[in-house]
Amino acid sequence: MQTITRRAFSVAAMAAPMIVSRDAAAQTARMVIGTGVDPSFGPFYVAAEGGLFAKHGITVDLRTFASGSAAVPSLISRDIVASFNAPAAGIVNNAVSRDVLFVAHACTVTDIYDFVARAPITDLRGLRGKKIGMNRGGATEIFALHVLNTVGISRADITPVNLEAPEAVAALQRGDVDAVATFKPWTGRITAALPNTKQLAGAEWYKLHQHVLMHRGWLRDNRPTALRFLAAFLEACDLCNTKPQEASALIGRRLRMDPAAVMPLLTPNTFGLEWSDESMALLKREVDGQIQFGKLTSPYDYSQLVDVDLLREFDPKRVTLRGFPSS
Repeated sequence: MQTITRRAFSVAAMAAPMIVSRDAAAQTARMVIGTGVDPSFGPFYVAAEGGLFAKHGITVDLRTFASGSAAVPSLISRDIVASFNAPAAGIVNNAVSRDVLFVAHACTVTDIYDFVARAPITDLRGLRGKKIGMNRGGATEIFALHVLNTVGISRADITPVNLEAPEAVAALQRGDVDAVATFKPWTGRITAALPNTKQLAGAEWYKLHQHVLMHRGWLRDNRPTALRFLAAFLEACDLCNTKPQEASALIGRRLRMDPAAVMPLLTPNTFGLEWSDESMALLKREVDGQIQFGKLTSPYDYSQLVDVDLLREFDPKRVTLRGFPSS
């Protein structure tokens, strides 16, 4: 599979946006977009605070949500027309409305998801038979089941408990759960608050991936604006990848965070735009998880979920995907 690198994204980002930004000043377009209050969605904040959307002729109203996933239902109602988030909510909401459309794979990061467990659990195998907190049907459940499967633990071997990351400390403290599937920075917050907990080794390899989503009807009617949006987004990706201090200052200003606190949450990410075989393999992992949860049916039609044509029009070199999975 193709490996996403900062260099590959950054080199291409210097040239591709100019293809679609020549007429950016000809007409100012307006967009309402949304994402989670999290530095890992940095390119949206950098493009807004750094004037990159304006540079490409777009006036943007950037709305923030408790998480990237929480933004996605607003695509259905067209309260926003683009979002940046992990894939689970997009996949589930696409089953509700085909107007939820994935237009680019935009971020990959490893060593972001973790298991944190109460003593005396010391390793992943110790989670067999335990109550594990996770976002049921969401990204942390897919992570949990995928990683536990590598040590021979199936869904039937655990008791999943529906839990959001901010609830983890209280749930562990009360003994409602024995462990949680979570993600940074919550990992550190949990272990700092509860000395009898520890982060379990063995999940560092798991890849988180994030995507740009758009409203299908809006994209159909506003394709030139969508192309300019990608140009601005890609420039913001390049800034996040190559000048993280500058990017952290812009993100911190928008989120009212100390840039020093933004940096460790921003720098593990590699941002860019692509559709590759790896992109689709990661999406298939998520779709397979939702099929397992009973939220989707097999065979699955990826052409209803993914649009590769917009990115191909923006920059053909960014689309190396050889085809959709057969199911």
